[in-house]
Amino acid sequence: MSIKLKLGIVLGSFVVLFIAIIGATFMTVSSQKSDGTVINTAGRQRMLSQKMSKESMALLQGKSTGEEVLKTVALFDNSLNALISGNANMGIPATRDSATLAQLNKVKDVWSEFKVNVESIVERSGHIEKSKKHILENNIPLLKESNKAVGLMDKVGLAAQTVNIAGRQRMLSQKMTKEILSFDGVQVKAADIYTTVNLFDKSLKGLIRGDAAMGLSSIQSPKILAQLGKVEEMWKPFKAEVESYIEESEALFAHTNYVMANNVPLLKEMNKGVGLYEALSAKKVTNLKVTELVFLGLAVIFVGIGWFVVVRYIVSPINGVVALARKMSDGDLSSDDLEVKTKDEVGTLSLALNTMKHNLNDILGHLRNSSDHVASATTELSATSNQIVAGADMQANQTNQVATAMEEMSATVIEVAKNSQGASEASD
Repeated sequence: MSIKLKLGIVLGSFVVLFIAIIGATFMTVSSQKSDGTVINTAGRQRMLSQKMSKESMALLQGKSTGEEVLKTVALFDNSLNALISGNANMGIPATRDSATLAQLNKVKDVWSEFKVNVESIVERSGHIEKSKKHILENNIPLLKESNKAVGLMDKVGLAAQTVNIAGRQRMLSQKMTKEILSFDGVQVKAADIYTTVNLFDKSLKGLIRGDAAMGLSSIQSPKILAQLGKVEEMWKPFKAEVESYIEESEALFAHTNYVMANNVPLLKEMNKGVGLYEALSAKKVTNLKVTELVFLGLAVIFVGIGWFVVVRYIVSPINGVVALARKMSDGDLSSDDLEVKTKDEVGTLSLALNTMKHNLNDILGHLRNSSDHVASATTELSATSNQIVAGADMQANQTNQVATAMEEMSATVIEVAKNSQGASEASD
């Protein structure tokens, strides 16, 4: 394995670790973003539970509309389903945490019945409004027609009891209307209204057909009977609407009581869900911190491994190469060969240095052998030179002796010549 590859592995490990840290952080941040949407939606559910309760009560007072209530119901329902199963359009992922999911299912259990009651309030309030409208529109006409009947009775001069009961009908029509408008099931009960309704109905029938118990004789006047007939025609649908109003209102009170009794429990269960979402979000932050600490620990381990790899497989072999090179530069070629453990660039360099050392040793060995031959030849040459010098010295001595003899002979010749000249002169 080459040094390049080793360094690549070390650096690549750091890069992978760095990417993993960034990836974990990015995923957590993205998750936190969706968590913000989820927590906001879950928190809004608490508000919606109270809003629809308020709107339901306002609906009964005519200060809200059924459409507004149903819109709030649909928003709560859609948001709850999105929190449980997820909704891409709302940016809400499905809930995976088992504890949070279990809590949301508790909310759903409470909500399913709560929803039915709120929708029933809207539905029944529609019927109630219809009946209420009829009652409000027809109570005055009923009063007027009853008043006409009383006027006719006065003209005919019927018995005081009959006129009194007929006059009482006018009061009963208004009392009934007032009781209906005040009907709350507590201060004004259904029985109170039914008492008034039954009294009006019984009195009207008694006036038309007679009623001995009430002291009423049947009316004989066609004109009065015709007027009472008009009153009866108006009374039948009026009575039906009053009874419908009472029945729907009593049912509505049950739904209203349920909503009022359960809107706070629904709020509490939803609040628990929000708390779990917040805890889950905080847990993700904690997990991110733990993950980053783990990656930090891995980074330290990778640094240690990288340091070991660099020192063991790069620095130490290079130091060995440097030490051998220094010894060789100092002329020491007797060091042991470098131990080659790898096939990387440092291993190749070590082998080359070992080969160079061996080659230098071979060259020096050849040089030593050549030097020995040169030294031997030099010794022989020196001996020959000494002999030549000795012969030259002997020859020089002999030459000196010859020169001396020749000088002596030259002196003798000169002496002889001189003697010959003297003899010649003497002979002359």
